[in-house]
Amino acid sequence: MEQQRLTYQETGQFSKLVLDYLEQAPALKSFYHRPPKLESLEAQIQEKSKQFDLQDRTRLVQGLMNQYKSASALSPEIESRINARQSADVYCNDRASIELIHWASVLSI
Repeated sequence: MEQQRLTYQETGQFSKLVLDYLEQAPALKSFYHRPPKLESLEAQIQEKSKQFDLQDRTRLVQGLMNQYKSASALSPEIESRINARQSADVYCNDRASIELIHWASVLSI
């Protein structure tokens, strides 16, 4: 089977902002301090692991469990993935998790 590689731009699935970020456009440099490169990942993980302690992770897991239980959609697979987020070795950077951590700390849940 022949493989074809497409650039992010060629897919037509990404906004100009995302494409500019991936291409490290000078106009966006002030919004981040590490480039979106694999080489930056280890340093980013080290930095973020210092920002979220066990208490934050526990709040995140509790919030996600409550959210899924109320939706009656808590399968064993989802429960396992949620519980994994309590481990200091698991890093999540999705917006929903970050917002949940923020609001959990604001509301002291």
